[in-house]
Amino acid sequence: MYTFNPGPSQVYPQVRQYLQDAFDEGWLSAQHRGERFVQLMRQTVAELKNKLNIPQDYTVFFMSSATECWEVLAQSLTPNKSLHLYSGAFGEKWFDYAKALRPNSTGIKFGLDEVPNANNLPGLDEETDLVCITQNETSNATQLRDGVILNLYNRLPGNTLLAVDATSSLGGFS
Repeated sequence: MYTFNPGPSQVYPQVRQYLQDAFDEGWLSAQHRGERFVQLMRQTVAELKNKLNIPQDYTVFFMSSATECWEVLAQSLTPNKSLHLYSGAFGEKWFDYAKALRPNSTGIKFGLDEVPNANNLPGLDEETDLVCITQNETSNATQLRDGVILNLYNRLPGNTLLAVDATSSLGGFS
C-alpha cells in the first residue's frame, strides 16, 4: 500500500471513510480560493489558536513539509546565522540544510541522555537570528521535556527567534 505520508506511519482504518466522505462532499475538488475553503481555513486557524493558546495577533502558516519549513526559516528569518541543537538524524539534517543556505550557521550535538545547557551555548550571540531545536527526535525516540524549551527561550539574546520542530509531538501535548 502506498501513502503520501512521510516516513513509516500507521494509516488508521477510518481514513478510508474520511476520504470517501471528503470526496462525496466535494472537498477534494474545492477551490482553494473559494468561499467554502476560505471559511474552513478560518475555522481551522481559530480552533488552533484556541486549543494551543496562540495569541490572536499571531499568524498561523501551513507548510507542506519539514523541508519547506526549514527553507522558509533559513531564507526568511535568518539573515546571518542560526544555531541548531540536535540529538539525532532529523535535527542534524535540519542543521545541514540551514548551513547550505546560511554557511555561518552552527550546530551543537547533545547525547541521547543529555539536555542542552541553555546557560552555556557556544555560538549563541547577538548575531544569531534563530535557534532551532527538535522537541521530539523521531530518529532515536528522544524527547525534550520539563521546561527545557522554555528555559532556552528565556535565555535568548536580543531579537533571536526560537524555532521548535514539534511535528511528531504537537498533538500529544496538552
